[in-house]
Amino acid sequence: MKGISPLMATVLIVAFTLAVAAIIGGWLTSISRTETSTIESGMSTQIECTKAQIDIVSVDSDGPVIQNIGQVNFTSGFALVCGTNTSTTSTSLNVGEFLDLTSGTGCNTTGNVVRVSSIDCPGTYAECTYGTDCPS
Repeated sequence: MKGISPLMATVLIVAFTLAVAAIIGGWLTSISRTETSTIESGMSTQIECTKAQIDIVSVDSDGPVIQNIGQVNFTSGFALVCGTNTSTTSTSLNVGEFLDLTSGTGCNTTGNVVRVSSIDCPGTYAECTYGTDCPS
């Protein structure tokens, strides 16, 4: 029986190694591009959110009135916490506009913390305690 020559075996091993390296390299390039795109998108959102700001203008028996005092339009809505009650709205709010968040959750109970958070920018919120520092 005859086997393959040592030279041919070396050529085959090198060719196989290069083929595997090309496949893995293509896969890693694809993953790197996908991850880079995801990170860029997240960073863009975070940078935009640094320009976002909301203010609670007043709180009454219906709930708070807020104003967008930042430089970013909110499009996904807001989460409202009044004491232990929570609600969400999908209403958008452009720069400079006011929004009446009718909650029906009893925001006007003395001692209740009233917190309005943006769904677009979760770190953007306004908060006050009714009967202490909430405007009426």
